[in-house]
Amino acid sequence: MNTLVALWCMLLAADRVDVFAGAGPFVLTPFLLLTPLVVLSAIWARARAGEPLAQLQLEGRAPLLRWLLLALIAVVTLSVFVSMDVSRSAMRAMQLVVVAFGAFAVRALVPHERLREALVRGARWGMVFYAVMALFQMAALLGVIPDRLPSAALPMVNLMPSLHGGLVPRLSGPVVDSNRSGLLLVLYGALLLRHDWRRHVGMLALTALFLLITLSRSAVMAACVALCWEVLVHGRARGQAALRHGLLRAPSRAVLGVGAVTSLFVGGVAASLLLSPRLRAEASRVLTPVTERFTIDRGSGEDHLRLLARGVETGTRSVPLALHGMGYGSAHLALQDFFPGDRYGNFHSVYVGIFAESGMVALLVVLLLIGVPIAGGTSQGALAVVVAVFGVFYGALAEPTFWVSLVLAWLPLEVAVLAVSGVAPNPGWRSARPKASSNATAVPSTAPSTS
Repeated sequence: MNTLVALWCMLLAADRVDVFAGAGPFVLTPFLLLTPLVVLSAIWARARAGEPLAQLQLEGRAPLLRWLLLALIAVVTLSVFVSMDVSRSAMRAMQLVVVAFGAFAVRALVPHERLREALVRGARWGMVFYAVMALFQMAALLGVIPDRLPSAALPMVNLMPSLHGGLVPRLSGPVVDSNRSGLLLVLYGALLLRHDWRRHVGMLALTALFLLITLSRSAVMAACVALCWEVLVHGRARGQAALRHGLLRAPSRAVLGVGAVTSLFVGGVAASLLLSPRLRAEASRVLTPVTERFTIDRGSGEDHLRLLARGVETGTRSVPLALHGMGYGSAHLALQDFFPGDRYGNFHSVYVGIFAESGMVALLVVLLLIGVPIAGGTSQGALAVVVAVFGVFYGALAEPTFWVSLVLAWLPLEVAVLAVSGVAPNPGWRSARPKASSNATAVPSTAPSTS
């Protein structure tokens, strides 16, 4: 079970892998294959341990989360019937059901002790897998290997990275879109940071490096805001507790080593730029497209603002549209001038997108889904801050990483969410390696980046 869940976490957003090899009606990702296997394995394991599914009861915030998910699915399903493309909207609504309830089911059914360890292991495996896929992407970009494997006629793996400004490769690991890969990196970083950051300094440094390489404004901004939120909300209490228990220690050798290497690298680059005018000119040519990623008055930043304005205008054209929207998953029909011929164009915002496609009630439910764990101050509320900020400028509602992060924010891994009526706790569900103290701790192709 632990290995299966770790593999599920490792391949959470790996939509560069299409089991259908491009011949199916949608991209069959490893997440869509593994989620039913994880859920069925958890149900079977509980049944064998004398805890049948009929006797399981949700505890804590889990019932409220379940009802909000059901409400969102109900509103989204109703909006499908007013869509101009009912069949496509219905398929995307079904995808939302699988992704959202899949994440919820895995969290609720897998014992939290095992799930915590498996997710941390999956985050470590995921970072190694991300690095390997990034290397393959660079090799494909340089023409060393084909960009479709095993062949162009059977494209099960897509390795071609996107280029910002035609110059800067945005290596995105196992994820097609660099913004969504940034969200995946933030989730991996959060899992590793909460488990035991001293053991994962190298992995965390690698995560930060790859996050910068994605050039994802949404992901970088979400990570920064979440870190600030974590420090302001929980840092003082945790610091006092650490002082009481003598947990604060001098920086480890690994931390000092990373700091020294970083300082030498920055100093070497600065010296090279100062001594070489030619190198400065070349760096300016290469970095100009990168600096445009962090502006809003030109380039893709301006396009994002235009998309947001279009979404608000679309959703407020009439009272009926404001109530039921234009149909979930049908934004591409209103954005053919932005994305000619594209079937996945969207308004690049969770909030604007759900309002324009499914109406005000759906927007309210999404705000509750994101806002409740933030207001509640759970131990993993920072993940809710991540999806809240990331969703401002990216339509991530159909992304597995979005829902896994949100479910973990609702149901922290330190708290059990299932009780068994009339059945004594089974010690067999404890972790295989009990410890004296616990540590705190896909989808069809989406719209291309506006850049």
